[in-house]
Amino acid sequence: MDSFRELLSTASVVIALATFAGLALQRTFVVNLRERNKDLAEERDDLKVKQAESKIRIADLEAVVKIATGEVHWQAISDILEHHHKTAEDHWKLERAALDEIREILRRPE
Repeated sequence: MDSFRELLSTASVVIALATFAGLALQRTFVVNLRERNKDLAEERDDLKVKQAESKIRIADLEAVVKIATGEVHWQAISDILEHHHKTAEDHWKLERAALDEIREILRRPE
């Protein structure tokens, strides 16, 4: 019976140590999970800030593209107007020459 009590006592000590070790491992695991969760939350917050900055940057770049595209459009309009003006000047020269010719014909004595 004495050996049974010693065995029971030894078994209870081993079980207590195993339980303590298990609890210590579990606590370490929980602490690590909490730290990892905190790190991930900070990383998420940083990513949200970077995302907001990226959205602002994209909006700025879109504005630059619109400005550049607008400049290209203005240049195209300017080129068209310049061509139209030159064509009109050529047309006016032809009309002026025709009018001068008509005037000369009208001034001739019959």
